[in-house]
Amino acid sequence: MVVNIGDRPQADFSQPLELLRDCHRRIEKFLGALQKVAEAGQTGPLDEAHRTALRTALDYFQYAAPRHNEDEEVSLLEALVEAGRPETPAAMNTIQRLAGDHRRMREIHRRIDDLGRRWLAQGGLGSAERCEWAELVEALGRLYLPHIAVEEQELFPTAARILDRAALDKIGQQMHQRRRANPGRPDSRCAARRQAEWPASERPGPEKQEYHRCETAGRDEQHAPPILENIRQFALPQRTTEMIPLDSTVD
Repeated sequence: MVVNIGDRPQADFSQPLELLRDCHRRIEKFLGALQKVAEAGQTGPLDEAHRTALRTALDYFQYAAPRHNEDEEVSLLEALVEAGRPETPAAMNTIQRLAGDHRRMREIHRRIDDLGRRWLAQGGLGSAERCEWAELVEALGRLYLPHIAVEEQELFPTAARILDRAALDKIGQQMHQRRRANPGRPDSRCAARRQAEWPASERPGPEKQEYHRCETAGRDEQHAPPILENIRQFALPQRTTEMIPLDSTVD
């Protein structure tokens, strides 16, 4: 990982909200890579640099993005509900709305991944498929940019106000555990480091890692409950005086 002088240090699991912001910067980076590949693909075959950029971006969105969604839809949501503050319902509504974005993003990512892997395997795509791929990447950008803005300008500041140190530590621990159970691309440095963190007797094998990845990627269809079920399982505390109307890089 390249570190430039003056860059803000990378957040760690003791700073879960900042860590989520760091993930957004990587999402923007790899979304930009997809956009550059889309532009290059309109003029001819992809050179090796663009092929590498495409493969890396597809891998990132396949392995890391689902974990990020779970960080928000599960860990952050639970912490906000358990806090039971007056701001909780509005934050929950925000997460529910953002979860709808996540579902639409996953649908687009599946098609982008399908076409992108075929592009890499075959060395090219037909003109109609290249146009479809470029349109999908553009649609993804239209979803991600306002989505990230709402999280960073509304959701995360609310969470920072109402969550205490214990709640933030719990979120960070869950994020860490999520990445230990699902390290990411088997050949990545981050995956190797996370694998090394596990005691040998507890280290998950390839089959468990692959299952976890598939489970996370398919959570809408068959595995994890949708966001409304996540919300329903947490009971808001009763109030009597007020009415309650959400490399070294971690990815």
